[in-house]
Amino acid sequence: MLDSLQDVLLVFSIILLVYVLYSRLLLLLGKRKNKKAYAMTGEKLEWKQPQIAVIEVDIPVAMQINIDVYDQQNVQVMHAVSEVCEAGKKQFEINCASLNPGRYYMKVISDSQESSLYFNL
Repeated sequence: MLDSLQDVLLVFSIILLVYVLYSRLLLLLGKRKNKKAYAMTGEKLEWKQPQIAVIEVDIPVAMQINIDVYDQQNVQVMHAVSEVCEAGKKQFEINCASLNPGRYYMKVISDSQESSLYFNL
């Protein structure tokens, strides 16, 4: 009984050692640096004035940000923002005065993802 317990502990120790060495090797070779950084939007729009929406985007690294507005039929009705932004939190103001009352969604497009926020006018 004691011999089998020692064998199990020995195998477990070897597996743990191999995992730690493999993790260190990946870190040394720089393979863990390939994770993409995503721009993150807030959960809701803030309205600065009745027709001016403010959206906050947290940008982890410098990247291209595009913001488009679509109607209920998924037709693009406005191209609001297209700029390269530095890392950090950035607020974008979108003037919605040219839009008719209704339900719309704002699509925030970065280098690595798209996210949408719905709103009513």
